[in-house]
Amino acid sequence: NTNHIQYGTIHIITVQRGKLGLCLNDGCGHFLEAGRHVLNLPRFSFEGFRDCTEEQMSIGSKHRIVVPSGKVGLAWRGSDALLLEPGTIYCIDDPTFRYQGSVDVNTPVITHGALSIVTVRSSYFGVSYDDGSLVVLQPGRHIIRKATHNFYGFLTSAQQTLKLSALSLLSADNLGLTLDAAITVRVEDPQKAVTTLTSGESARGPIGRVMDVGAQINANIVEKAKLQLATIVGNNLLQDQAAAMRRSTRVTRAMRGAEAGGAAAAGGGAMDPI
Repeated sequence: NTNHIQYGTIHIITVQRGKLGLCLNDGCGHFLEAGRHVLNLPRFSFEGFRDCTEEQMSIGSKHRIVVPSGKVGLAWRGSDALLLEPGTIYCIDDPTFRYQGSVDVNTPVITHGALSIVTVRSSYFGVSYDDGSLVVLQPGRHIIRKATHNFYGFLTSAQQTLKLSALSLLSADNLGLTLDAAITVRVEDPQKAVTTLTSGESARGPIGRVMDVGAQINANIVEKAKLQLATIVGNNLLQDQAAAMRRSTRVTRAMRGAEAGGAAAAGGGAMDPI
């Protein structure tokens, strides 16, 4: 019942169910399936047992990959990036193969070499540049395989409220004001928003990084709104307007007082006997 018995060049290897035996013969790697193996090889070496459920195991130039459910495997064959789908057992015999690991398939942006998987959620747009031309990605899963097709970031189509807090402004008659304001923004044309309100510089990040194009757009909108408010206030004589408002208020109060006095006099005359 011993799992590995060796006597000279003879090896008796018993691989239990759910395990694999790893061995080398003449420098070539092999995986031994469950069962009893009797081998008589002069240049044989046994490397041990591994669980069949392990994500990755290698012996020599042979590799066995099992990508877990809900993940995407990232691998290299030479200088070429590979994406391995979950639920499949990959048996690869290639000395240039390297397995980098796996990432959650729901990660918004997965970048692996020249490959990218971009998941655009509802109420968002994906912004990318294909050979320098702007391409808007609609909601869904997109696999980008070109090295010259670069993903830039996400842009929300939902309505947002941007605050303009404590703005110090000066009117045409040198009256200083501090204003708080808010504006609402919603992107309906993502291509126009990106071309007019962003720098357009590519910003490819590491695995899982989400680039928020909307942050750059919102910052530009806020700056434009501040400039517009400063222009509006700076073109007005607020002291004259304030004095006019005060005069209007006094006139209104006087008119209301006169109307009230006239109504009282009319009411008093009606009560006198004829």
